[in-house]
Amino acid sequence: MIFDHFNIDVPTELLVETKNFYENIFDLIEGFRPKLARHGYWLYHQEKAVLHIFETKELLPKNSKSYLDHIAFTLTNIHAFVERLNQYNVSFRTIVNQETQVTQLFIFDTVGVKIECIFQNEYLPS
Repeated sequence: MIFDHFNIDVPTELLVETKNFYENIFDLIEGFRPKLARHGYWLYHQEKAVLHIFETKELLPKNSKSYLDHIAFTLTNIHAFVERLNQYNVSFRTIVNQETQVTQLFIFDTVGVKIECIFQNEYLPS
């Protein structure tokens, strides 16, 4: 199986802010999107539309549950990435797994989607 894309529904008032978050933090680029019933954006990594953002008029209640726990990206250059998170005031939680030689940074986007950022053989100072 090959990862294709993920899709998130975003309240109207957070649509542009959410698009900007993924563009600024992950260097995704807005690209071609066919005409669809709901407004939104397709964001690309290289030639692939990896994120589909759709506008929704509905807000999820606070006690709502979702089957989506998180999405994950493998990245490089942990120091530059942390600088970018700090630039945009995005807080993160760090887990280092010495056995697998992985540093994981966990962040949340503007609508609360948890994102795992995986860095192989890269570490932050203690």
